[in-house]
Amino acid sequence: MRKDQLEKLNLIANKYSRRSFPEVIDLLLFCYDFLEEISDRYRLSGVSATTDFIEKYLPKSDFEIISSGVIKLLDDLGINGRDRAVLEQEMISILKNVKIDRKSALEVLKPLLVMKRR
Repeated sequence: MRKDQLEKLNLIANKYSRRSFPEVIDLLLFCYDFLEEISDRYRLSGVSATTDFIEKYLPKSDFEIISSGVIKLLDDLGINGRDRAVLEQEMISILKNVKIDRKSALEVLKPLLVMKRR
């Protein structure tokens, strides 16, 4: 078993309060059985197709909506490289502050507005 796999198993054991390797395996098998049941029920072609199917129907958090919207906008505009990295991070931060943290847009954008007046 690879080191990263052992680390992941240890993380799962700690997160779900499992004390032994067999308990972690039982948890993973339960999850696999759940995915397989959905796969069979909806006639999907395996675990990957099943996880895609589940993702499609799960409601997205506000942060996921903001992030994917910003990424799509930057893709559509063809902005890449260093500019993209900076814009993506800052746009997500601004929208998160306004939508999730419920700060006023004026408060969030104040540093930019002050610079614009100069």
